[in-house]
Amino acid sequence: MTETKQIKGCCPLDCQDTCAWVAHVEDDRVVKVEGARDHPFTRGMLCAKVNDYQARTYAPDRLLHPLRRTGPKGSGTFERISWDEAIDTIAERFNGIIQSDGPEALMPLFYLGSMGVVQRHALMRLFNGLGASQLHGELCGASMSSLLMEGHPVGFDPEEMVDSKLIILWGINMLSTCHHHWQLIKEARKRHGTRVICIDPRRSRTAEQCDEHIAIKPGSDAILAAGIAQVMLAEGLADLDYARATAVDFDAYCDQVKSWTPERVAAACEIDVEVVIALAREFAAAKPAVLRAGVAPQQTVRGEAF
Repeated sequence: MTETKQIKGCCPLDCQDTCAWVAHVEDDRVVKVEGARDHPFTRGMLCAKVNDYQARTYAPDRLLHPLRRTGPKGSGTFERISWDEAIDTIAERFNGIIQSDGPEALMPLFYLGSMGVVQRHALMRLFNGLGASQLHGELCGASMSSLLMEGHPVGFDPEEMVDSKLIILWGINMLSTCHHHWQLIKEARKRHGTRVICIDPRRSRTAEQCDEHIAIKPGSDAILAAGIAQVMLAEGLADLDYARATAVDFDAYCDQVKSWTPERVAAACEIDVEVVIALAREFAAAKPAVLRAGVAPQQTVRGEAF
């Protein structure tokens, strides 16, 4: 007789949605995974990458044991070895490199993918203990990490979007990369008639579903942000007391954005002047409003300024 059960879990991939799921198990084998229907964020939905996750788990070419190459690179010839032998071989190789060239000759490289907190910190501790060279990763990640370590509040709970009167999606293709957030936007539209603006050089799936698409020149995101600030400051639309209390060197920032007039910004971003002014005024007037930015603007020259 087949024994069936359901086991709750969560998606292991490196994604901001962090979905909760239910694994359907028959005779100790997963036959299906589905989004947890009682989870307030996942709401029973998973993305295409994990809808059939059990196929990945039981794939015939999945590595389950350590393998050692026995032929030249690219030959595809390997032999199975034990975990003890694999660990001893790696440790011996590490020690040999450290003794001959020093610990900094070890260059670890691990980033994103399925790299969760446990895996990442375990590797960080290992290579830190060995004295290996360190990589900071992408500049965008390092700049955001610096903000977090300084204690600056960044981001918001996604559920807060349902109460927003204006939602700006900047450099993020939400429908293709974190579609659970889009369900919250749909709810906000239903409750409040929320306007949704997409800022993206591309006419993405998300842009097609927004009320307005502002297609700026690639790499001009920081310039448009400066232009929005300039208009808000020039027209007295900014909460200066709050900004000075929560931001570092806010007055210096104000001096920097003064020269980014709507005309100059429009020329640099290749959009109309009226679009810059209207966007700044609408963002300042909408209460509450949400600006949800992706990492795309930071993947450009001077993107760290964004």
